[in-house]
Amino acid sequence: MGPRAVYGIGATVQTPEGAGVGYRLRGQEQLVRALEDIQRALEEGVRGFIFHSRPRRI
Repeated sequence: MGPRAVYGIGATVQTPEGAGVGYRLRGQEQLVRALEDIQRALEEGVRGFIFHSRPRRI
């Protein structure tokens, strides 16, 4: 759902430190776009979604 960093113009995801951010939503705008994608899918009849969350590092 929504845009991903691996398709963006930034080089962060190509660095060892940034490799983990590739498929995560970053920022409020990307979250809104992802929710809009889900809404469109629901309107088309999709009945299920899989969400993945990783624990925060403290």
